[in-house]
Amino acid sequence: MKNCIISPFDGDRCGGFFSKPFRTLSILFILICCVFFFGCKNENTTLEKQKLSTTSFTSVNSSQAIQEIKYAKGFNITYRDSVKILSIYNGLQDRNDTLHYALVPKGAAVPLAYKKYQVIYTPVERLSIFSTTHIGLLSLLELEDLVVGVSNPKIINSEKIQRHISDGKITEIGNAFSPNLEIILETNPDLVMVTALPAIQYARYKTLIDAQIPVLLIAEWLEQSPLGRAEWAKIIAALTNQEEQMARIFSDLESKYKKLAALAGSVTHKPTVLPGLARKDAWFIPGGDSYVARLIYDAGGDYHWKNKKVTGSIQLSIETVFPIALKADYWLNTGTVTSMSDLLAIDKRYSEFQPVKNDLVFNNNKQLNAHGGNAYWEKGVVSPHLLLEDLIRILHPKIRSSLFDSNSDYHFYRKLK
Repeated sequence: MKNCIISPFDGDRCGGFFSKPFRTLSILFILICCVFFFGCKNENTTLEKQKLSTTSFTSVNSSQAIQEIKYAKGFNITYRDSVKILSIYNGLQDRNDTLHYALVPKGAAVPLAYKKYQVIYTPVERLSIFSTTHIGLLSLLELEDLVVGVSNPKIINSEKIQRHISDGKITEIGNAFSPNLEIILETNPDLVMVTALPAIQYARYKTLIDAQIPVLLIAEWLEQSPLGRAEWAKIIAALTNQEEQMARIFSDLESKYKKLAALAGSVTHKPTVLPGLARKDAWFIPGGDSYVARLIYDAGGDYHWKNKKVTGSIQLSIETVFPIALKADYWLNTGTVTSMSDLLAIDKRYSEFQPVKNDLVFNNNKQLNAHGGNAYWEKGVVSPHLLLEDLIRILHPKIRSSLFDSNSDYHFYRKLK
């Protein structure tokens, strides 16, 4: 079984429940459909931002930092009337429709202006989650203890979460496509976190909303940059009133990433990179505006489809990709395969690819648990600097730097042998 994260770059990571990745247009359609279920308001987000920015903000706690969202394009947090307003944008382009959440201190009345929003009482103390990525977001503030419900516990890498599962403190709640609503209601979470799903599946969650259990959409994988993905952890900080701690943590993470990117930016030769793996008769490759493309660029690599201004994935025929693959320097992120023999067993024609001939095929599944759970999808979201370090080491093996971790091996990647 594989981690249940619906991503445009690795479509089948939900234990067989979803075999094809979303494309950007599909995501836009899905989230527009969500308007009915989540009471989205159809309004111009840019104007809304301007309106909020001129408001006299008042933090819930006078000593609490107000978070600046610097890289993420998919959400924003504003502070006014002693309420934190979390806006999850519908897509990353026009953003005409927005999911609104009012984060209200426990014990306080909900201001009339936010009655139509989903209300989340803070600090959140009990969470049910459906993606291992959500564990990664929680781990940045060491808040795994908040989890009371998970999907497919076997694929989780977190030792703390596994310990709580063994102790009976965490319950299995079904999968994102078929949540066990009865169990979720019994565990009585303050909040349920879900990733993007078809609109018809979101209808299932309306039962929870009607029971005053808010359902929060997390779509970090649609971000255009690795730092933007990691910044979704700031939502966790807002939910738990730990903005100041997050400011320090994220600043350190950001600094490390920028220094590594500057290091790789000085290289003169940029090797070409082929990402992904064919699925049946199609090859889904990251769009030029995706966080994967940005990682390749920041690591000093060249990407054939970098000018395709798409945030999600692009579906291409195998025949279209093969000419590029034949002459690429490196091949990365080859699905679930763990050896070169596994790769060639899928399609013998791969043996003609230059990266295969030159033994330069690397996969991002170094950290697998006994059930196939991949730490890349759990920890990688909040470790963009470690992902970048791995790619720099792979693409530019001659580079040596004190910026690298003392461990000379890769964090998330391994060479196929």
